[in-house]
Amino acid sequence: SLNSKLLVISPINAFSSWDEEITKNFSAPESFIRLRGNASQIKRLLNFDEEFFIANYEMIRNELKLMYLIDFLRGNDVQICLDESHRIKGPKLGYQISKIAPYAKKKIILTGTPMPQSSDDLVNQFKFLYPSYKVIESAELIKKFQPFYVRTTDDDLNLRPIVRNPGERQNYLVKPYEGQAEFFYQHILNPVKAGKSLFSFTKARR
Repeated sequence: SLNSKLLVISPINAFSSWDEEITKNFSAPESFIRLRGNASQIKRLLNFDEEFFIANYEMIRNELKLMYLIDFLRGNDVQICLDESHRIKGPKLGYQISKIAPYAKKKIILTGTPMPQSSDDLVNQFKFLYPSYKVIESAELIKKFQPFYVRTTDDDLNLRPIVRNPGERQNYLVKPYEGQAEFFYQHILNPVKAGKSLFSFTKARR
């Protein structure tokens, strides 16, 4: 709608990337209102009649700033996008994020590493997307994340196709290692896997 707004929550080092994206995808010059400063400054910025806002995860940890953000969400039609959403896997930040989830009109999560350590890392991300759902076992959450979009395709990476042969689950076309890659695997990685010391390899020759 014309009154809808977008709130992106991301690491600070991604702010400039979001500015670039908004410039590329909108004909009129647009930019994000960066929510930073003390609580009073955050409150003032949220009152701006703008469409795009961006905040970092550290802001969400502050109770007063979070209260002003919830007031903003209550009074507007806001879509929230969590960039690098796996960062909310910890209990403190996950709890804070769960406070704003019910007030978002739409929600999106973006991450290249949804499970940095285990499927437990999905729990808070699932709670954000579906706050009214009863949390199930973390291992089952993988099946619940729909729709699921992959940003980089095999074609983008110039990957070779998979050859499926009768009687075999799958068989990959493999290109032999060459040059530095071959040197690394033969002289460094394979000896380490075999439990051999690299000292004789790395010590300086006399």
